[in-house]
Amino acid sequence: MSTLAGAFNGVLAYGITKNLGGVNGWSAWKWIFLIEGVIPMAFSFVVLLLLPAEPADVRYGFNEEEKEELVRRSRRAHNTTEARLELKKVPRLLLSLHFWLFVALYSFSLFCLTSLSNFLPTLVLVSAKSQEGESHRAMRLDLKY
Repeated sequence: MSTLAGAFNGVLAYGITKNLGGVNGWSAWKWIFLIEGVIPMAFSFVVLLLLPAEPADVRYGFNEEEKEELVRRSRRAHNTTEARLELKKVPRLLLSLHFWLFVALYSFSLFCLTSLSNFLPTLVLVSAKSQEGESHRAMRLDLKY
Protein backbone atom coordinates (compact mmCIF):
# COMPACT_ATOMS: atom_id res chain seq x y z
CA MET A 1 0.00 0.00 0.00
CA SER A 2 2.85 2.41 0.77
CA THR A 3 4.25 1.84 -2.73
CA LEU A 4 0.92 2.91 -4.20
CA ALA A 5 0.82 5.95 -1.91
CA GLY A 6 4.38 6.85 -2.87
CA ALA A 7 3.55 6.58 -6.56
CA PHE A 8 0.44 8.74 -6.13
CA ASN A 9 2.38 11.34 -4.11
CA GLY A 10 5.10 11.41 -6.76
CA VAL A 11 2.59 12.06 -9.53
CA LEU A 12 0.82 14.68 -7.43
CA ALA A 13 4.11 16.42 -6.55
CA TYR A 14 5.15 16.40 -10.22
CA GLY A 15 1.85 18.02 -11.26
CA ILE A 16 2.10 20.62 -8.50
CA THR A 17 5.71 21.44 -9.40
CA LYS A 18 4.92 21.86 -13.08
CA ASN A 19 1.67 23.82 -12.69
CA LEU A 20 1.71 25.68 -9.36
CA GLY A 21 5.37 26.67 -8.89
CA GLY A 22 5.40 30.46 -8.47
CA VAL A 23 1.60 30.88 -8.33
CA ASN A 24 0.64 33.53 -5.73
CA GLY A 25 4.35 33.96 -4.99
CA TRP A 26 4.63 30.47 -3.44
CA SER A 27 7.38 28.03 -4.34
CA ALA A 28 6.30 24.59 -5.53
CA TRP A 29 7.39 22.92 -2.25
CA LYS A 30 5.02 25.17 -0.27
CA TRP A 31 2.14 24.12 -2.51
CA ILE A 32 3.12 20.45 -2.04
CA PHE A 33 3.10 20.85 1.76
CA LEU A 34 -0.25 22.60 1.65
CA ILE A 35 -2.02 20.19 -0.72
CA GLU A 36 -0.51 16.96 0.59
CA GLY A 37 -1.26 18.09 4.15
CA VAL A 38 -4.80 19.35 3.64
CA ILE A 39 -6.07 16.23 1.85
CA PRO A 40 -5.18 13.79 4.69
CA MET A 41 -6.42 16.21 7.33
CA ALA A 42 -9.77 16.60 5.58
CA PHE A 43 -10.06 12.84 5.09
CA SER A 44 -9.37 12.26 8.79
CA PHE A 45 -12.68 13.93 9.62
CA VAL A 46 -14.46 11.58 7.22
CA VAL A 47 -12.84 8.62 8.98
CA LEU A 48 -13.86 9.98 12.40
CA LEU A 49 -17.46 10.22 11.25
CA LEU A 50 -17.68 6.84 9.52
CA LEU A 51 -15.40 4.51 11.53
CA PRO A 52 -17.14 3.00 14.56
CA ALA A 53 -15.34 2.55 17.88
CA GLU A 54 -15.99 -1.20 17.82
CA PRO A 55 -17.51 -3.73 15.40
CA ALA A 56 -20.78 -3.91 17.33
CA ASP A 57 -21.43 -0.25 16.44
CA VAL A 58 -21.26 -0.74 12.65
CA ARG A 59 -24.32 0.94 11.14
CA TYR A 60 -24.11 0.19 7.43
CA GLY A 61 -22.21 -1.89 4.89
CA PHE A 62 -22.76 -5.22 6.67
CA ASN A 63 -25.76 -7.43 7.21
CA GLU A 64 -26.56 -8.84 10.67
CA GLU A 65 -24.74 -12.14 10.08
CA GLU A 66 -21.56 -10.35 8.96
CA LYS A 67 -21.82 -7.97 11.89
CA GLU A 68 -22.04 -10.88 14.34
CA GLU A 69 -18.97 -12.46 12.70
CA LEU A 70 -17.06 -9.17 13.11
CA VAL A 71 -17.95 -9.05 16.80
CA ARG A 72 -16.95 -12.72 17.30
CA ARG A 73 -13.58 -12.20 15.60
CA SER A 74 -12.92 -9.04 17.57
CA ARG A 75 -13.67 -10.74 20.89
CA ARG A 76 -11.60 -13.79 19.91
CA ALA A 77 -8.62 -11.44 19.26
CA HIS A 78 -9.22 -9.75 22.65
CA ASN A 79 -9.88 -6.38 20.99
CA THR A 80 -11.87 -4.32 23.43
CA THR A 81 -12.34 -0.63 24.01
CA GLU A 82 -11.44 -1.22 27.68
CA ALA A 83 -7.84 -2.22 26.90
CA ARG A 84 -5.36 -0.08 28.82
CA LEU A 85 -1.60 0.27 28.95
CA GLU A 86 -0.16 -1.46 31.98
CA LEU A 87 2.87 0.58 33.01
CA LYS A 88 4.25 -2.32 35.08
CA LYS A 89 4.83 -4.30 31.87
CA VAL A 90 6.83 -1.60 30.04
CA PRO A 91 10.18 -2.25 31.79
CA ARG A 92 9.80 -5.98 31.16
CA LEU A 93 9.27 -5.26 27.46
CA LEU A 94 12.28 -2.94 27.29
CA LEU A 95 14.47 -5.65 28.82
CA SER A 96 13.23 -8.31 26.39
CA LEU A 97 15.71 -9.58 23.81
CA HIS A 98 12.87 -10.37 21.39
CA PHE A 99 11.70 -6.76 21.44
CA TRP A 100 15.15 -5.39 20.58
CA LEU A 101 15.69 -8.00 17.85
CA PHE A 102 12.38 -6.97 16.33
CA VAL A 103 13.35 -3.28 16.52
CA ALA A 104 16.71 -3.98 14.86
CA LEU A 105 15.26 -6.12 12.05
CA TYR A 106 12.47 -3.65 11.39
CA SER A 107 14.94 -0.74 11.32
CA PHE A 108 17.22 -2.60 8.90
CA SER A 109 14.34 -3.41 6.57
CA LEU A 110 13.14 0.22 6.60
CA PHE A 111 16.67 1.41 5.88
CA CYS A 112 16.88 -0.87 2.84
CA LEU A 113 13.43 0.07 1.53
CA THR A 114 13.87 3.81 1.95
CA SER A 115 17.35 3.70 0.44
CA LEU A 116 15.96 1.94 -2.60
CA SER A 117 13.07 4.36 -3.02
CA ASN A 118 15.36 7.39 -2.58
CA PHE A 119 18.06 6.26 -5.00
CA LEU A 120 15.95 4.38 -7.57
CA PRO A 121 15.55 7.40 -9.89
CA THR A 122 19.33 7.90 -9.93
CA LEU A 123 19.97 4.20 -10.49
CA VAL A 124 17.54 4.14 -13.42
CA LEU A 125 19.13 7.25 -14.93
CA VAL A 126 22.66 5.87 -14.61
CA SER A 127 21.54 2.52 -16.02
CA ALA A 128 19.86 4.18 -19.00
CA LYS A 129 22.89 6.35 -19.75
CA SER A 130 25.32 3.46 -19.41
CA GLN A 131 23.29 1.50 -21.96
CA GLU A 132 23.64 4.44 -24.33
CA GLY A 133 27.42 4.11 -24.07
CA GLU A 134 28.23 7.27 -22.12
CA SER A 135 31.15 7.17 -19.73
CA HIS A 136 30.65 7.20 -15.98
CA ARG A 137 32.58 10.46 -15.69
CA ALA A 138 30.10 12.21 -18.02
CA MET A 139 27.15 10.71 -16.14
CA ARG A 140 28.22 12.18 -12.79
CA LEU A 141 27.88 15.68 -14.19
CA ASP A 142 24.36 15.08 -15.53
CA LEU A 143 22.77 13.81 -12.31
CA LYS A 144 21.60 17.24 -11.12
CA TYR A 145 17.80 17.52 -11.14
